[in-house]
Parts: sequence; structure tokens; C-alpha cells
Amino acid sequence: AESSIPFAGWGMYTAVALKKGQTVQPTDTCIQVNDQVKYMKWWTKSKPKPLEAASHKKDELNNPHADLPVWLMEQYYWNARVTNADWDARSIDSIIPSFGMLANSHTGLVNLDNMGPQRMEKVVPNADNNKNNNNKHIGAYTTYRDQSFKVTSDLPIGHELFADYGDDWFRDREEVFGPIPLSKDFRQADKALQQLDRICNSTLDTAFCHDLWQLVRDETVESASSDRLMRALPETLEQVSAIMSNDDNDNDNNDNGDRKKRTKKGSTAYHSLPNVIRTVPWLQEHGMCLDHMIQGPSTIPNAGRGAFTRRRLPQETLLSPAPLIHMHRNHLATLTTDSASGEILYQGHQLLLNYCYSHPSTSLIFFPYSPVTNFINHAPSSSASSSDNNDEPTANVGMRWSSRMKHKEWLHLTTEELLEENLAAGLMLELYTLRDVEEGEELFFDYGPAWQDAWDTFEAPTGALESRTSEHNNFTEAHEIEDRKLLPTEHQEKDPLPSNVMTICWVDTDKMKHTKKKDVFVWTTTRTKYLDEADECFVIRRKSEKGKPSIYDVRYKFDKNEYITVKNLPRRAITIVDKEYTKSQYLRGTFRHEIHMPDNMIPTKWRDLEEYRDECGLYMAESSIPFSGLGMYTALPIADKQRVFYGDTVVQIADYKLNRKLRHWHHQTSKNEEPDWLLENYYWQSDNTLGEYDADKTYSIVPGMGMLANSHTGLINSDMRRPSRETGGLHRSTHAAAGASTTYHDVNFIAAYGDIEAGSELFVEYGDNWFEYREKELGVIPLS
Repeated sequence: AESSIPFAGWGMYTAVALKKGQTVQPTDTCIQVNDQVKYMKWWTKSKPKPLEAASHKKDELNNPHADLPVWLMEQYYWNARVTNADWDARSIDSIIPSFGMLANSHTGLVNLDNMGPQRMEKVVPNADNNKNNNNKHIGAYTTYRDQSFKVTSDLPIGHELFADYGDDWFRDREEVFGPIPLSKDFRQADKALQQLDRICNSTLDTAFCHDLWQLVRDETVESASSDRLMRALPETLEQVSAIMSNDDNDNDNNDNGDRKKRTKKGSTAYHSLPNVIRTVPWLQEHGMCLDHMIQGPSTIPNAGRGAFTRRRLPQETLLSPAPLIHMHRNHLATLTTDSASGEILYQGHQLLLNYCYSHPSTSLIFFPYSPVTNFINHAPSSSASSSDNNDEPTANVGMRWSSRMKHKEWLHLTTEELLEENLAAGLMLELYTLRDVEEGEELFFDYGPAWQDAWDTFEAPTGALESRTSEHNNFTEAHEIEDRKLLPTEHQEKDPLPSNVMTICWVDTDKMKHTKKKDVFVWTTTRTKYLDEADECFVIRRKSEKGKPSIYDVRYKFDKNEYITVKNLPRRAITIVDKEYTKSQYLRGTFRHEIHMPDNMIPTKWRDLEEYRDECGLYMAESSIPFSGLGMYTALPIADKQRVFYGDTVVQIADYKLNRKLRHWHHQTSKNEEPDWLLENYYWQSDNTLGEYDADKTYSIVPGMGMLANSHTGLINSDMRRPSRETGGLHRSTHAAAGASTTYHDVNFIAAYGDIEAGSELFVEYGDNWFEYREKELGVIPLS
């Protein structure tokens, strides 16, 4: 729902009371992006050429000469130290959807602690590297799972959730947000109020206290850090009194009940956000549910994790809102240099591409960051499925633009204009159920024909999967052996560490700099969770005493070319990590492709990769069927199963014949006195348009191809596809405009029985019964 922080967009709220230390559900994933800053510098320096040896198609490098603006994701990523990924590559940025991106931050009210990924997905390659084995999925999805956040204090129902972005995040963006109070400013402000309350003996409504408070504010203005601290301090003594008594004006009218038991006494941070606690009715009216889904092992073999429903959901339920980060496809390009010429070459895409939505006609890609959204796996739609196996899953999730997105006007920007909007996200789509789904059922989305074709090509005998070397099959990722005993280097012949891992040591380098012996340092008992410095090391001695845990002496990489002996390290201060670029996502030949967005979701101005034709593609002209009036013709060839006509609307007519009968009964007239209804020759059966249960008898009016195209019983070449439903966000019982427009949209026709040649008349299927019923008017027409 709308954040309690003014102008901060969406926020996350809890609808259940949370206890300190509790993990907030649902947990999510974490996706690592490597060396992005370096790649963008290279891109600016020299527009890259495709790498000839790469398995990717050359045309995957879209608009290689386009200048790339700062990418929006820069506002959202986390330090890789938090996700235990800082050794994965030379530079790592961690993308944490859900609480890591959707939850806002308030420097004085942080209530979520980022615990990082709690587990790593085990990678199990097969030695034969056959395309039918399970290693085809390796590197195609992130191995960082169960990314979690814990609550740092008890929270009541309706409280907004705030992650800890860190004071530096706000300090670095002062030009955008202004001098926002930092955590220390709220602490100082609270301390000032407590001292004032103590000096005034809790009686603040005196002239002395008024003058004292004015003096405090005047002194603050003159201090070096005045701007931030002044924003944290209340403006008036009355506000001070309200904070100290926890009895501000909101309490009497607060539907949540006794706020005094829930907020901190003397908290200037709470004073800065009077609506930080929302009522459940307010959330139900103004918010959107975020916990319909939970992640778990997918029912698809070797597909990793999947998304499952937490409760039974009827058709057309809003499964999840999905705010989007918009980027240029080339923001995710990975580059390399030619060792001989130094030329910069394109070699592929970041793993993040596999989690993004896009369309072949646009350079734009979109990353959804609401909870569990990125766990929804692929299954073909029921209409696209060619399998006769009824046990195979089909798509039960659809997507559409949300009527509640922050910046609807962005749908009318060009690609270049949208990419310049790189300070905050503003687009949002909705994922909704295509049919009734049961509790615990896995959710699937149709990734589209382009994705399916790319996957089929990847699996083919000559595809990228076959080009992999067997080197990775001998790798054991670090998380699989993180608890093993460590041996000195000279004794590792019997039980060596895998070649793709190394050990790092956590050492207090500040103390190391001041040690008397410059080449030897004795490890102190500092708690390792507070150590920020780690670097490569190797064990030179393991010392064991009966009944005590082993301790280690190591050679620690203190500087580029300087090693220091560090003695007496406990095992917890030594971590096994993967060497740079050896994790599965960096394996050469891994699958990369975005998820397909429906055609009707891509505005014309975004279609910068589409070659627009000057000539018209669809014509209305005299039908080739004699005396049949006008017909529809295609001026372009249309491949089998491709869209013939872009979606139109459907208008449902309810109980026409019954209402006609009642009308004549009411007026005491006869239906014979009323002329025939012309639309009776044009309407469709409502089971074709999802409208059959709207009334006792529903007649579907389908303008466009549903009425203009003729039918020939022996030459049908176009087949209608059912429409989608969209209310436009108009609540049926509260919005005055509800019911004034149809909710049935995007009814499409596809080439049904093979390719359609340019110049062909388009024929839809009226059905043999339609012609039999009209034999008196049309004569004996041959049927199919």
C-alpha cells in the first residue's frame, strides 16, 4: 500500500503482529550481478562487437551503438557482503526482491534486519554432459535461496516495514531527497527531548521550558549538522509534550486502538511518520495482498524452486502486484576483451536477464520485485500446449498492466525517454489467476514462444548446452563443503580442497596495523560478526587439544604482495569460498533469455526494434464470396499460430429474448409487430468469450474481425481466442463508473490451419449450424 513516508511510493505493511527475532514471510531469492560498473565503462569507451565464439545469436546485442543512461537498478541493489557473495566476482551487486526492494527505509524506524540467503541451492552436474541430463539447468537460475529478513522489535498489526538501507544511502542522495535526518540525528533529538523533560520535571507548559526549548533549537541551527538534526526535532513545544506523553492528536481517532502501548515514549522518529501504523480496514481498501504465494521445490524436475499458492484462489484473483525496474537490455550485457587486439567484445548477458520480462520488439526489459514473483516457472498456455499428456502443467497465471501504477504516463514515453526516468520505479503490472487454483498448487506462467524456441535450441544437439567443457563437472561449490575440517597446505594431498575454492580469513586489520611484530599477528577474540575485513589465506598449521576445538595458524594476504602469519584463528574465522567466476552462473554456455510479455502490453513508442511497414497490413474490401458485402484481407503473410488481428473488445448482451418477451407483455403488444434484430446475425455464442455465466442467456458482440470477417465453411483460416478480463480498477460497489464499460478485452484471432498467404481473405468459423439455420435466405450452402 502507499507508504507512510510522503512521496515514497509503495510500502510494505504487516497484517499480523510480529515478535522480535521472527523471520518475516515469505522468504525470497537473491540474484547477483557482476562487474556491471566496469561493463558500462567499457560500453561508453568503445561500443562492443559480438564475440564470434559465443553461442548467442549476434542479433541479441540490441542497438550496440546506443548510449546507456545510468540504470535504475543502481538505486536498489545491496552490498554483496550482506548476501555472502562478495567473493563471487571482482565486483558484485546483490539484487534482493521483496523486502530488499519493495520495503522502504526510515533511518529512525528500521525494524527489519537483512539476514542474507540462508541456504544455497545444491548444484549436481553429471559427468557425461548429455543434453538429457539434469545439468542443462545449471547456471540458469540463482543458487542463493531463502533470502530472509528478521524483525528487530515487536511490531503491531498494520505497522509499515522498514529495511536498513544505511545512513550512507541517504547521505549519498542528499541532492535528490534533501538533508534527511540520519539515525544519529533521531537519537540526538530523542536525547534532547528526554533532557528537556527531566529539567522541566515533566511539566513542559511553562515559560521557562518554552524559552529553554527555543534555546535548544537556536543552538541546533548554529551547529554544523543543523539541517538534519533540525528536521528530526519537533517544531513546537506542544509537539514535544505530545511525543513525551505519547498522547498526540491522532490517538483519540486511531482505529488501531491503544497506540501508547505500541510506540516508543519520546520517539521523534515516530512523530515524523504519524501514519506508520495503518488499520486493517484501511489496508484492505487501499492495499494489495502480497502473501498469496510461497516458494518451495518445484514439481518440474531439475527446475529448482517454484511458486505455490498459500490459499485457494478463484479465477481472476489478483495474485500479486508486480512493481517493475525498467532497464535497457544492454544494461545486462557481459563483455570481455580480445587478448590480442584489446578490442571489447560482447559475450552474453547477466543471469538477471532470466528473471526479466520483455518483448522482441523493444530494447526495454523489466524486473519484477514483489515477493515470490520470480519463482513462477514456465508452462505453456492451454491453447499453446501441443502435448496429449493431461498430467503436464499448463499456465494458470496471466499478466496485465495495473491501473494503480504510479506513473501511467510512462506508457506513452519513448524508449529513450523512459530510460531517463532512473531515480525510482514507476511501472507496475499485475499477475492474476487464469482459472481457479487450489491451496498448495504450483503456479505457472507462459514464458512465450520466443523463450520456448530459445530453450529448444539450447537443448538441441548443436546448441549451447553441447558446447560446454567438462571442467565445471569437477567443481564442488563452496557451500557444499563449508563445514569440512581444514588441513595445512602441505598435508592436503590426501584430502585436497577442490580447485575452484579457496579459504579466506576474518581478521581485525586495524589491530594488525599496530602490531609490534610486522610479520606475525595473534588473532584476537573479537566476535567475527563484527569483522568487516577478510582476505585470502591458507592454513599452515592446525593445532588440536583434547576436548577443545582446533585452532589454526595461517598466512594472510595483508596487501597485494604481502602476507602475514596470523596465529590461533578459530574455525569460525575461516571461510571456504568459491574463487572468482567459478560459480555455476558464470559457466560458459548457460541459458539466457527473458520472459515474454504479451503483444498488447507493449506500447507503440517502446517498439524501437520493430521495423514498421509503411503499407497497411489489413484491408477491408469486397468479399470474394459473391453477394457477401465487405470482407477482410491480409496484405502480409501470416505464419501458422501467429496473431491475425490485434485484440478488440467484447460486449455482452444479457437475456435479450426474455427481455423482449417481458417488454411486449408489459406494453400488451406482439413480438410480430417488432422487426427482426439485425445483431442476431452477428452475435457469437457466449461460451467463446467467457460470458456464458454472466446471465441466464448471454449473447456476445465481437466487433472488428468477429463481425467484419466473413465465413466460408471450407476455407476457415482464422480462429478466435478468448478475451481477458479487466475492470480498470473500478470497484463494482463503490465506483460510480463501474458497469459503464465492458470488462471483456483483447479478444484475438490467430492463423489456425497453416500459413496464410498475403492477399488472402480472412475467414472465421461461424459454424455449420449458422448456415443451416439460414438456408431459406442463403440457399443450400455446402457445409464443412
